[in-house]
Amino acid sequence: MGEEFGLETPADKVKIIKEALSQTRDLCWECLEIIDAAQRLCIDNQFQEEIEAVLKRQYEFINANHFDGDMDLHKAALLFRLLRQQVYLVSADVFKIFLNEKGKFKEELKEDVNGLTSLYEASQLCIHGDEILEEAENFSRHCLKAWAVQNDNQPSAIFVLNTLAHPHHRSVPQFMVPNYFGDKQWTNKWLNILQDVARTDFLKKLNAYAKTKLPYF
Repeated sequence: MGEEFGLETPADKVKIIKEALSQTRDLCWECLEIIDAAQRLCIDNQFQEEIEAVLKRQYEFINANHFDGDMDLHKAALLFRLLRQQVYLVSADVFKIFLNEKGKFKEELKEDVNGLTSLYEASQLCIHGDEILEEAENFSRHCLKAWAVQNDNQPSAIFVLNTLAHPHHRSVPQFMVPNYFGDKQWTNKWLNILQDVARTDFLKKLNAYAKTKLPYF
Protein backbone atom coordinates (compact mmCIF):
# COMPACT_ATOMS: atom_id res chain seq x y z
CA MET A 1 0.00 0.00 0.00
CA GLY A 2 0.94 3.64 -0.38
CA GLU A 3 2.45 3.80 -3.87
CA GLU A 4 2.40 6.95 -5.98
CA PHE A 5 -1.05 6.78 -7.52
CA GLY A 6 -1.00 9.71 -9.92
CA LEU A 7 -4.55 10.60 -8.93
CA GLU A 8 -6.22 13.64 -10.41
CA THR A 9 -9.32 14.21 -8.32
CA PRO A 10 -9.83 14.66 -4.57
CA ALA A 11 -12.59 12.04 -4.69
CA ASP A 12 -10.13 9.48 -6.03
CA LYS A 13 -7.76 10.18 -3.15
CA VAL A 14 -10.49 9.75 -0.55
CA LYS A 15 -11.48 6.47 -2.21
CA ILE A 16 -7.90 5.17 -2.08
CA ILE A 17 -7.65 5.93 1.65
CA LYS A 18 -10.99 4.22 2.30
CA GLU A 19 -9.83 1.14 0.40
CA ALA A 20 -6.59 1.05 2.39
CA LEU A 21 -8.49 1.24 5.68
CA SER A 22 -10.86 -1.47 4.52
CA GLN A 23 -8.00 -3.96 4.24
CA THR A 24 -8.43 -4.67 7.94
CA ARG A 25 -6.45 -7.58 9.28
CA ASP A 26 -4.99 -8.58 12.62
CA LEU A 27 -2.64 -5.74 13.66
CA CYS A 28 -2.66 -3.41 10.66
CA TRP A 29 -0.03 -0.81 11.53
CA GLU A 30 -0.44 1.13 8.30
CA CYS A 31 -4.15 1.49 9.05
CA LEU A 32 -3.37 2.85 12.51
CA GLU A 33 -0.87 5.34 11.09
CA ILE A 34 -3.47 6.50 8.56
CA ILE A 35 -6.05 6.97 11.32
CA ASP A 36 -3.59 8.94 13.44
CA ALA A 37 -2.67 11.28 10.59
CA ALA A 38 -6.30 11.69 9.50
CA GLN A 39 -7.29 12.69 13.03
CA ARG A 40 -4.43 15.17 13.29
CA LEU A 41 -5.36 16.68 9.92
CA CYS A 42 -9.04 16.88 10.99
CA ILE A 43 -10.31 14.78 8.07
CA ASP A 44 -11.16 11.62 10.02
CA ASN A 45 -14.89 12.41 9.63
CA GLN A 46 -14.53 11.43 5.96
CA PHE A 47 -13.47 7.93 6.98
CA GLN A 48 -15.58 7.43 10.08
CA GLU A 49 -17.07 4.03 9.18
CA GLU A 50 -13.74 2.63 8.04
CA ILE A 51 -11.95 3.91 11.16
CA GLU A 52 -14.54 2.39 13.47
CA ALA A 53 -14.23 -0.97 11.68
CA VAL A 54 -10.42 -0.91 11.91
CA LEU A 55 -10.34 -0.12 15.63
CA LYS A 56 -13.02 -2.71 16.44
CA ARG A 57 -10.96 -5.34 14.65
CA GLN A 58 -7.74 -4.29 16.41
CA TYR A 59 -9.47 -4.40 19.80
CA GLU A 60 -10.85 -7.86 19.15
CA PHE A 61 -7.43 -9.06 18.01
CA ILE A 62 -5.49 -7.87 21.06
CA ASN A 63 -8.16 -9.22 23.39
CA ALA A 64 -7.77 -12.63 21.79
CA ASN A 65 -3.98 -12.58 21.40
CA HIS A 66 -2.73 -9.96 23.90
CA PHE A 67 0.06 -7.54 23.08
CA ASP A 68 3.08 -8.98 21.33
CA GLY A 69 6.11 -8.94 23.61
CA ASP A 70 8.22 -7.88 20.62
CA MET A 71 6.07 -4.81 19.88
CA ASP A 72 8.03 -1.55 19.95
CA LEU A 73 7.04 1.37 22.15
CA HIS A 74 5.65 3.54 19.36
CA LYS A 75 3.31 0.83 18.11
CA ALA A 76 2.11 -0.13 21.58
CA ALA A 77 1.44 3.50 22.54
CA LEU A 78 -0.27 4.35 19.25
CA LEU A 79 -2.59 1.35 19.44
CA PHE A 80 -3.38 2.03 23.09
CA ARG A 81 -4.14 5.72 22.46
CA LEU A 82 -6.34 5.22 19.41
CA LEU A 83 -8.38 2.54 21.16
CA ARG A 84 -8.78 4.39 24.44
CA GLN A 85 -9.74 7.58 22.58
CA GLN A 86 -12.64 5.58 21.17
CA VAL A 87 -13.55 4.48 24.72
CA TYR A 88 -12.40 0.89 24.30
CA LEU A 89 -11.46 -0.67 27.63
CA VAL A 90 -7.71 -1.06 27.22
CA SER A 91 -5.64 -1.60 30.35
CA ALA A 92 -2.43 0.35 30.91
CA ASP A 93 -0.90 -3.04 31.78
CA VAL A 94 -0.05 -3.28 28.08
CA PHE A 95 3.01 -1.15 28.92
CA LYS A 96 4.37 -3.61 31.49
CA ILE A 97 6.61 -5.16 28.84
CA PHE A 98 8.55 -1.86 28.82
CA LEU A 99 9.12 -1.78 32.58
CA ASN A 100 12.10 -3.11 34.51
CA GLU A 101 11.94 -5.21 37.66
CA LYS A 102 11.50 -2.03 39.74
CA GLY A 103 8.41 -0.98 37.81
CA LYS A 104 10.22 1.84 36.00
CA PHE A 105 10.48 2.32 32.26
CA LYS A 106 13.64 0.74 30.90
CA GLU A 107 16.66 3.01 30.44
CA GLU A 108 17.20 2.03 26.81
CA LEU A 109 13.87 3.66 25.89
CA LYS A 110 15.37 7.11 26.51
CA GLU A 111 16.85 7.14 23.01
CA ASP A 112 13.59 6.15 21.28
CA VAL A 113 12.24 9.63 20.54
CA ASN A 114 9.43 8.42 18.29
CA GLY A 115 8.34 5.92 20.93
CA LEU A 116 8.59 8.51 23.72
CA THR A 117 6.41 11.05 21.90
CA SER A 118 3.82 8.34 21.31
CA LEU A 119 4.05 7.28 24.95
CA TYR A 120 3.58 10.87 26.12
CA GLU A 121 0.49 11.21 23.91
CA ALA A 122 -0.88 7.93 25.30
CA SER A 123 -0.27 9.03 28.89
CA GLN A 124 -2.70 11.92 28.42
CA LEU A 125 -5.56 9.42 28.52
CA CYS A 126 -4.70 8.49 32.09
CA ILE A 127 -7.66 7.73 34.35
CA HIS A 128 -7.77 7.33 38.13
CA GLY A 129 -5.63 4.43 39.22
CA ASP A 130 -3.49 4.28 36.05
CA GLU A 131 -0.18 4.31 37.90
CA ILE A 132 1.68 3.03 34.86
CA LEU A 133 0.41 5.95 32.76
CA GLU A 134 1.38 8.41 35.48
CA GLU A 135 4.87 6.94 35.40
CA ALA A 136 4.76 7.02 31.59
CA GLU A 137 3.97 10.74 31.55
CA ASN A 138 6.75 11.62 33.98
CA PHE A 139 9.29 9.42 32.22
CA SER A 140 8.48 10.50 28.67
CA ARG A 141 8.22 14.21 29.52
CA HIS A 142 11.59 14.20 31.29
CA CYS A 143 13.32 12.30 28.49
CA LEU A 144 11.80 14.38 25.71
CA LYS A 145 12.68 17.69 27.35
CA ALA A 146 16.28 16.54 27.78
CA TRP A 147 16.44 15.31 24.18
CA ALA A 148 15.00 18.57 22.78
CA VAL A 149 17.61 20.64 24.66
CA GLN A 150 20.46 18.50 23.37
CA ASN A 151 19.12 18.44 19.79
CA ASP A 152 17.61 21.90 19.44
CA ASN A 153 19.14 22.27 15.97
CA GLN A 154 17.12 19.37 14.58
CA PRO A 155 13.68 19.87 12.94
CA SER A 156 12.28 17.03 15.06
CA ALA A 157 12.96 19.09 18.21
CA ILE A 158 10.18 21.49 17.22
CA PHE A 159 7.73 18.62 16.91
CA VAL A 160 8.82 17.20 20.28
CA LEU A 161 8.32 20.56 22.01
CA ASN A 162 4.93 21.02 20.33
CA THR A 163 3.90 17.56 21.50
CA LEU A 164 4.87 18.38 25.08
CA ALA A 165 3.01 21.69 25.00
CA HIS A 166 -0.01 20.53 23.01
CA PRO A 167 -0.61 16.76 23.17
CA HIS A 168 -3.23 15.71 20.64
CA HIS A 169 -5.83 14.51 23.16
CA ARG A 170 -5.76 17.81 25.08
CA SER A 171 -5.60 20.19 22.13
CA VAL A 172 -8.00 21.66 19.61
CA PRO A 173 -7.02 19.66 16.50
CA GLN A 174 -7.91 22.44 14.05
CA PHE A 175 -5.31 24.73 15.61
CA MET A 176 -2.61 22.06 15.37
CA VAL A 177 -3.09 21.13 11.70
CA PRO A 178 -0.24 23.42 10.46
CA ASN A 179 2.22 21.29 12.44
CA TYR A 180 1.43 18.36 10.19
CA PHE A 181 2.14 20.28 7.02
CA GLY A 182 5.55 21.18 8.38
CA ASP A 183 9.01 19.71 8.82
CA LYS A 184 8.31 16.72 11.03
CA GLN A 185 10.09 13.66 9.68
CA TRP A 186 7.03 11.47 9.25
CA THR A 187 7.46 7.76 8.63
CA ASN A 188 3.84 7.59 7.46
CA LYS A 189 4.07 7.12 3.69
CA TRP A 190 0.41 8.06 3.35
CA LEU A 191 0.98 11.60 4.61
CA ASN A 192 1.21 13.29 1.19
CA ILE A 193 -2.13 11.97 -0.02
CA LEU A 194 -3.74 12.70 3.36
CA GLN A 195 -2.39 16.25 3.23
CA ASP A 196 -3.92 16.68 -0.23
CA VAL A 197 -7.29 15.54 1.10
CA ALA A 198 -6.90 17.94 4.04
CA ARG A 199 -6.08 20.88 1.76
CA THR A 200 -9.16 20.17 -0.37
CA ASP A 201 -11.30 19.89 2.76
CA PHE A 202 -9.94 23.18 4.10
CA LEU A 203 -10.64 25.01 0.82
CA LYS A 204 -14.20 23.67 0.74
CA LYS A 205 -14.82 24.92 4.27
CA LEU A 206 -13.22 28.27 3.47
CA ASN A 207 -15.39 28.74 0.38
CA ALA A 208 -18.51 27.74 2.28
CA TYR A 209 -17.66 30.23 5.02
CA ALA A 210 -17.00 32.99 2.49
CA LYS A 211 -20.44 32.47 0.95
CA THR A 212 -22.11 33.04 4.30
CA LYS A 213 -20.48 36.46 4.75
CA LEU A 214 -22.42 39.52 3.68
CA PRO A 215 -20.64 41.73 1.12
CA TYR A 216 -19.27 45.07 2.21
CA PHE A 217 -21.04 48.20 0.92
